[in-house]
Amino acid sequence: MASIARSHNGATPHSTTAYIYARVSTDEQAARGYSLPTQLEACRQYAEARGYCVLGEFTDDYTGTATMRPGLEQLYNAVRATGARVVIVHDVDRLGRGTVPVAVIEHTLERLGARVEYVLGGAQYAGPEGELLKAIKTALSGYENHLRVERTVRGKRGKVRAGAVVTSKAPYGYRYVRDGRAGSGRLEPDPEEAPWVRAMYQWLLEGMTCYAIAEKLTALGVPSRGDRDPRVWKRQGRGWASQTVNKLLRSRVYLGEWQYGKTARIASGQTSEARARQVQTAPEDRLVVPVPALVDATTWEQAQQRLRENFALAHRNRRRQYLLAGFVFCGACGRRWAGSSKSAPGSRYYRCTRITQPGMLPHDHPRFALRADHVEPAVWDYVVGELLRPDRLIAEVQRQQQAAAREAEALAARLAGIDAALADVDRRLAALLTKELDGYPSAILADHRQQLLAQRSALVAERDRLQAQAAAETITETTVHALRDLAETVAAAVPAMTFDERRELLRRLRLHVTVLDRDRVRVEGLITSAVLTGLGAARVTTTGTEAVPQRQDLAPAQDLPPAPDGAAGESVIVSPVS
Repeated sequence: MASIARSHNGATPHSTTAYIYARVSTDEQAARGYSLPTQLEACRQYAEARGYCVLGEFTDDYTGTATMRPGLEQLYNAVRATGARVVIVHDVDRLGRGTVPVAVIEHTLERLGARVEYVLGGAQYAGPEGELLKAIKTALSGYENHLRVERTVRGKRGKVRAGAVVTSKAPYGYRYVRDGRAGSGRLEPDPEEAPWVRAMYQWLLEGMTCYAIAEKLTALGVPSRGDRDPRVWKRQGRGWASQTVNKLLRSRVYLGEWQYGKTARIASGQTSEARARQVQTAPEDRLVVPVPALVDATTWEQAQQRLRENFALAHRNRRRQYLLAGFVFCGACGRRWAGSSKSAPGSRYYRCTRITQPGMLPHDHPRFALRADHVEPAVWDYVVGELLRPDRLIAEVQRQQQAAAREAEALAARLAGIDAALADVDRRLAALLTKELDGYPSAILADHRQQLLAQRSALVAERDRLQAQAAAETITETTVHALRDLAETVAAAVPAMTFDERRELLRRLRLHVTVLDRDRVRVEGLITSAVLTGLGAARVTTTGTEAVPQRQDLAPAQDLPPAPDGAAGESVIVSPVS
């Protein structure tokens, strides 16, 4: 995009003032020779022949289907400021592709007091017949543009099916190596960036959030891609953003899968394709090319699980603190119960997120809320009480270990089936390669190869998911020892624990609170499962087990708004759950 003030020889002070506009898209310039200098020179000669005084030149490297372009916007501003009478364009398809973009741009310039003159066409576009000719030509140029885009996309997809990576810039952690063919190449790990990618995954699994990782990278002076590559736009200043880290950690490319066609442009019903929006495509509609992985499948899956946990447990700038946010689930529909509040100070509640969709709420779905200042102390005291009994805690963990071992046997059988299916796909891929080496047309084999690669990718993803599930459900001896140490120190640590430290403790214990009704919740995790009921009492009773110390003077669960306190005085009953 450029704006160049210019005044031609021979132009008098009373000459008609004009601007020149030229446009090209990169692929058009390569395929058709539509160079900007050629267009500009022809427009200058046209202006000189007519004695126009050219005030400036504007150019765009932009699609002709869009009516909002950087150079075009500058042209509008210049015409508005100077009152220029003419805008010179090489030909109608340089102004826009299709009847609608051309009509919109011409009408906008006419409202500003300028007419458009074309070097090619000239007088042919004058009068009714000329308008018809111009309409036909713009319609044909729009049709030609659609064909050109279709050919380009088809060519790119063909290269991807053949195993090439087609991209303008490599993902962070990789460098793009061209293979000699136009527009295709491969990804290789970048020796400077790849170690930082692995470090990010490691930090995440160690408990750091995306925000903390971004802060650490910035503090260490690690340059982001935007700091190193001027083609990558970023906000002013150096450093990392938490959104960038989050997007990076979720990308499957670091698992060894580069995907083509992750997004598609969907028209929004407007007259310009510039108003189309990008949407995510379905995974089965994408093409996958194997690339060198920077992390193993188990690490990647564990990272996704941790990201999901971080998302569920994030504070998100809440005005009030909710100790059990992300840990409470609805016994009726399975959704999380979110924290909510009223204007009155200290009025905090938990309620099912489905309540916000009353039209979809079944008649038997609970419509009540739990007061946070009632349920939080009861659950916290129960958890602490369990930790103060290390032998009971370890016995529960060992019981869950045995259950996890039985589940692992079932997972192992499913993994064996997946491994057998992968071996079959690899055998069929090898057979295709043999056919290609024997001279069988590669174009015929390309679609079959891509189908097999997609099948293989799906099998690998399922295998990785099962392996990560097995790893997540496994309770190792390290976990047992860590819990024993935690139990020994928690009594002294509890009084001084911060809010965030308490939530981290609940996360490590894999706390899961299920709301059974307005009076009862089930508490589960790496602790003995139990039902807490009648939240509020002067003393504690149990059924079948030793009494667990509980906070006293707790009121029962309440509806919104809170009911009178007359219901207080019942006992807290802790019922073990088998």
